[in-house]
Amino acid sequence: MAEFPSVTHRTGSHDSPGGSASGTPASAPAVVSNERALALGLPGSLDPLPVARPAARDPVFSQPLVAVPDLLGLSTAGDGTAALAARPADTVIETLLAAAHIGLALFDRDLNYRLWNNCLEEIFDAPADAVLGRAVDADKGLNQLPDLIAELRRIHELGERTPIEREYPLPGSQLQWVRVKLAPVFAIDGRFDGVLLTCERIDRERFAQNSLGALRQALESVGEMVFEIDGQGLVLDANDAARQRLGYERDSLVGMSLAQIDTGLATDTTGGGFGLLYEQLQVRGSYQGDTRYKTRFGAEFAVETVLQRVQHDGREFILLLARDVGVRKKAESDLTESAERFRALFDESPVAALLLDSEFRLIGINRAACQTLGYDVDELLGRDPETLLHADDRASHRQARAEMQSGAIESESAERRFMHRDGRVVWTKLSMRAIASESGLRHVLLVLENFTDRKIFEEQLQVALRDQQTLFETMSVGVAQTMSSKILLANREFAEMFGYSDGEVIGMPLWDLCIDRHHRAPNEVSGMPVVRANQTTSGEVVLFRRDGEPVWCLVQARPIQSEEPGLEALREAIYTFQNVSESKRHREALSRSLHELKDQGEELQSALAQQQLIFDTALVGLLFVRDGRPVRANSAMEDLLACEPGALVSQMQLFSHPTDQLLLASLSEHFTRIHDTGVTEFELHMFRRKGAPIWVAVQGRAVNSERPELGYIFAFVNVDERKRSERELRATLSELQLIFDNALVAVLYVANDLIVKANAATEQLFGYDARDWDELQISSLFAAASDWDDIRELPLAEAETGDDAGAVPEAMSDASVDPDVDAEPKTKVPDGGVSFERRMRRADGTTFWCAGYGRPIDPTAPDRGVILTLVDVDARRRSEEELRRVRNYLDLVVENLPVLVSVREAESGRFVSLNRAGETMTGLTRDQVIGRTWGEIYARQFADLYLELDRKALSSGTQVDRPRDVMLRADGKRLTINQRVVPLFESEPGRSGAAGDSNARYVMSISMTCPKRCAQKRHCAKPRRGFVSSQRISINWCSS
Repeated sequence: MAEFPSVTHRTGSHDSPGGSASGTPASAPAVVSNERALALGLPGSLDPLPVARPAARDPVFSQPLVAVPDLLGLSTAGDGTAALAARPADTVIETLLAAAHIGLALFDRDLNYRLWNNCLEEIFDAPADAVLGRAVDADKGLNQLPDLIAELRRIHELGERTPIEREYPLPGSQLQWVRVKLAPVFAIDGRFDGVLLTCERIDRERFAQNSLGALRQALESVGEMVFEIDGQGLVLDANDAARQRLGYERDSLVGMSLAQIDTGLATDTTGGGFGLLYEQLQVRGSYQGDTRYKTRFGAEFAVETVLQRVQHDGREFILLLARDVGVRKKAESDLTESAERFRALFDESPVAALLLDSEFRLIGINRAACQTLGYDVDELLGRDPETLLHADDRASHRQARAEMQSGAIESESAERRFMHRDGRVVWTKLSMRAIASESGLRHVLLVLENFTDRKIFEEQLQVALRDQQTLFETMSVGVAQTMSSKILLANREFAEMFGYSDGEVIGMPLWDLCIDRHHRAPNEVSGMPVVRANQTTSGEVVLFRRDGEPVWCLVQARPIQSEEPGLEALREAIYTFQNVSESKRHREALSRSLHELKDQGEELQSALAQQQLIFDTALVGLLFVRDGRPVRANSAMEDLLACEPGALVSQMQLFSHPTDQLLLASLSEHFTRIHDTGVTEFELHMFRRKGAPIWVAVQGRAVNSERPELGYIFAFVNVDERKRSERELRATLSELQLIFDNALVAVLYVANDLIVKANAATEQLFGYDARDWDELQISSLFAAASDWDDIRELPLAEAETGDDAGAVPEAMSDASVDPDVDAEPKTKVPDGGVSFERRMRRADGTTFWCAGYGRPIDPTAPDRGVILTLVDVDARRRSEEELRRVRNYLDLVVENLPVLVSVREAESGRFVSLNRAGETMTGLTRDQVIGRTWGEIYARQFADLYLELDRKALSSGTQVDRPRDVMLRADGKRLTINQRVVPLFESEPGRSGAAGDSNARYVMSISMTCPKRCAQKRHCAKPRRGFVSSQRISINWCSS
């Protein structure tokens, strides 16, 4: 780092130019007070930390001063933090003043000079000795700038807090200026404490040259064509955009006459050419016009040119800016063509249209509008369209007019009645839309859709419907007229037959009569005759009254043919209903005996076929909904709703359970979205007929996106298990967060071998009072003081690299097992920290094992300190020894079991273990078995048998027993054994561990010889006492 230059400025106070008020020698640097240091954002003589920053970012303060405790995020207080305090403020100010290339001055609260550096001595020719300690308006110093003195006094009187920047000319020089910045300084209590002044020179001539160079550079990079030409019209220079557009190189373009590029100058018949332009430039200084330029290849294009003549320092500059306006000219032509096309469409449109000005006066009427209203164009021009409206529609028209005049773009279509010239009413659908005109004013377009004929037809239709209703009421059977399966008209006989009042059935879906809401006839299938074109269909069906009573009816249906094609879904039909319940009961009594004599074998085959059909159907629940009611469902949907098998597949009219209605209501909320977008996805908490509600993921899709009225298909997938897992996961995360928030881990901040700060867990761990930490060294917490020296040295070493970085040394692994070792080796980790286990000492003198992790605040600056985290592992050390004893005991038990126990890998089938009893029963040693497969040990006959047992156990996920099996020993003898093969599953997080999972890692065989008294096979069918009978064994891998 470069050395700072020697400091030649002086400091002082207004009380004594040579020293401070307290008698400090003049040669000693002045120390900034705590209040002023805080206001300047610098550390004072007693403050360890900077608590504020300067208001302005001057070059002098471009390098912020940060103390070590501030970087660590720790608060320090008291005499114990003296080792971490920042360097004295006087040294900081000395360095700033020496490194500054601008003038710096500091005034106290009475506007007396306190600082005056050597740069200000050169600018104002005033030595520091003649200024320091004097008032601001003294003979020497800034008194040469009276406006600056007035600004300082205004800041002092008003307490201005905003920094100020001004420019002043130096006396005796017309080109020398200075830029002055004034930054008010305030103490912590808000009192005015002085002003910090910075001053730098400004060279006006150099500024102008720099500005001209910047202008040239900007013109060089601008996207438009820029030329520099002389008074004779020759090109001196051009930017890249001009060269690329014209196709010339710079050398070819420089010196070329402008007339070779500008076709307007080349074809000038007056003979003036560029000379006339130059005369205008000399008079007005600028020129603007349109012309055409020619490229090197002869192509021409339209441009808009701007010439500017500038004189500077006795030189003349002529800049020419040319913009390619070919695209704009084409746009103007297209706009004119579009306006003409709009006028042609407006005049020849078959729909009535009116064009209004901003005052809502008619300025344009097409031919269709004249025919609709019965007026000529001349009679309508200039009129207010409100005068043509029916009196009852004028108020609503004024409201829409006010909305359009307030800035609305368009209004909603509304029915409006216009008065024809002959006095009759014209029904129209009126819509308004704002458009822009060539003059820039806002015009309004009114479109009138004449539907008078349709209105008259609707009124005639109402009369016909009333006549039809009268005819219905006189018939002795129930009659209903439907459209899209909804009742439009019904007579009184129909309403009384099903328990409704007059008019209550209007709008009701006809299929509601097929729903058995009270389950009065659960074994009957309801429905309606199929409506076929040009045919009368009939059927005897069971329908249900409002009170749930079933009614058998003979129903006839005939469609009302529509004259318009493509309206099959909206086809109307006439239904007649005749009550035949009494005759139905007599027929049922006669046929009941026939149903009892049906072949039981046919019923069984039918049941099997139905079960096969259910098995072959989709595993996702499907529900088809049309006109707001369910039409069809599959067996998977029955499972989701907990219905009886076949309750919905065969009898969709039974979709009447309260939970079914809740589901249908939930689905109806999404009909609009499916109608608009064609598909929707959501999750639903679905209530079922039996059992608790479940979460399902639902996807709804229109059968035909272009005709959504044909119905919707909803697919249901059971996601209840996933939802339950999510809830369990959230509960687990909450528990983990609670454990984390309440975890007690000792944390210490150590610097220079002193404990600077410790948390409450540390106090509880070591038993010290909070006031004792400031007087303790970190080595006093270790049972052996030298342990701290070993730990402190490692972070200073170079970082390890390669694959072995951060690996635990072999010595540490051995020591972690032996509880008698007094110290664990320390381990370097890749992030620069160190982990260790050491014996620590409490305040009462007792020692205990503690695991720690230390990491320096900054590895490049060890003096900043280290963060240590400590955990009491004394109990863990004792438990490790206990764990080793238990593990040895378990190994001993398995080794001495009197039955054969062997374990093989599930994937490869190779043996991984064999106990002592296995060696005895097989006649083979461990070396002959471990690492080999069944095929490598036994002949193919026995190997295939044992492999099949392993595969069966792994595929089923449960144990496989094989009593009285024959095992061939190595010496050729045969043993009769009871054998059990058990899959060993590895328990993993997030897995349910159900049978049949694919995470079985091992397979275990347990074999024991049959006693001689087992004369019959049934004696060996049951496992003996002590024989493993668990259906599933999971391996929980754990580590100490």
